[in-house]
Amino acid sequence: MRVALACPYAWDAPGGVQTHVRQLASRLEADGHDVLVLAPSSVEPAERWAVGVGRPVRVPFNGSVAPIAPTPASAGRVRRALRAFRPDVIHAHEPFVLFAARSGLAPTVATFHAYSDRAFALRLAAPALRPVWRRLALRLAVSEAAREFVGRAFEGEVRIVPNGADVALFRDAVPTQDLPAGERILFVNRLDPRKGFRTAVEAFGRIAAARPSATG
Repeated sequence: MRVALACPYAWDAPGGVQTHVRQLASRLEADGHDVLVLAPSSVEPAERWAVGVGRPVRVPFNGSVAPIAPTPASAGRVRRALRAFRPDVIHAHEPFVLFAARSGLAPTVATFHAYSDRAFALRLAAPALRPVWRRLALRLAVSEAAREFVGRAFEGEVRIVPNGADVALFRDAVPTQDLPAGERILFVNRLDPRKGFRTAVEAFGRIAAARPSATG
């Protein structure tokens, strides 16, 4: 199949959605599919199957900053790339901020990644976004939380398909011998306020006070 994947966030910026799309595209290509990834990027993507569709701008959103390219020029690049590629299916990640989800050039699968305690902006934009919602051939969410969030503003089935993990990256890893003995606490995430690093540090302080053998 000819599969186009659309990523809303800058391809050259760190992020879970970018990692997910990159690994999914690599796996699809390894399985013999023709793959095209469309994403904003400040530099030319290194992967031969990835195309930059505009320079990202940093937009504050949901307690973080989203590096997206919401411009007419980006929309034109997306449209031209899809017409040249002629996909059998389009897989749009966070489709409400993607021009690819509105192209109508192929059946579109949408994956929703985001969650927020507040949905005011989503509800406010819902009337304008409902045509995009109705056009989606299949709606997926990476978690129950992501499904619940989008379900606050839209009705219809959303299936849960959790993010995969490339276990080959860790299969042959050798545990380090340099860690001190004792109980260990691990935090894995970006150092982004909404990712909870401050909460993790505060929690570790409480745990360390009660369990002196704990290390992090």
